Amino acid sequence: MVFFCEGVKIEKKGEFNMTINKKDVRLFSYKMTHDSGFAPNPFGGVLTLATCKADIRKCKRVDDWLVGFTSEKLNGDKVGDEKLIYLMQIEEKICFEDYWKNSKYKNKKPNINSQDAIKKTGDNIYMPIVEIPKAYLDYKQLPNYNHNENNKENDLMGKYVLVSSNFYYFGANPVVIPNNIKPKVPVGRARYGWETHDMKVVKDFLSYIESKYEKGIYSHPHTWFKNDKSWKNDENYIKS
Repeated sequence: MVFFCEGVKIEKKGEFNMTINKKDVRLFSYKMTHDSGFAPNPFGGVLTLATCKADIRKCKRVDDWLVGFTSEKLNGDKVGDEKLIYLMQIEEKICFEDYWKNSKYKNKKPNINSQDAIKKTGDNIYMPIVEIPKAYLDYKQLPNYNHNENNKENDLMGKYVLVSSNFYYFGANPVVIPNNIKPKVPVGRARYGWETHDMKVVKDFLSYIESKYEKGIYSHPHTWFKNDKSWKNDENYIKS
């Protein structure tokens, strides 16, 4: 398998306006079995999805919405009782080479020796080791707390990192969504995510979140460093 960067960088074309009757809003949901601040990573100015969910990262488009819900494994929530962990609108898709080289994502590179827990959870873990990387062997994986070499090929198979400044992250305090506006949630794992085709549900859900919450971070991840509060220093933290 090859993983060409192809110089791809897809800029977001325009901010979603929930008051506009837009017909092509796409929203995809999936269940999360892990929530450690790694995938997604909500810290450092933007929320990024750079690892796991390879097919979602490869196939979803700029302006699509992604929704991460709890699962029984993660939070003890049975089918039908899933809660909202995060919501993001994809604003950029960038390849791993660009993610590594772009200085604005430098703070996403992990440092497992740091005293700052946020720096330990960075998801910018793949450093190109050749001038033009074409395969997963052309990248070196940085030491990190979440993935090892066994995850490398699958991570890089996703080809892109999804980036958003338009996000809501609830982490260890997931939100209950009223059933009448709750997006379609997979029963189990969903390789590509489950799309909600009912546009009324999609728009009512997005409007509900926008009207009730500010964009940003509301809690630390489910799995976090004991007694650490550094996440409250993030620029997107919403004080309760």
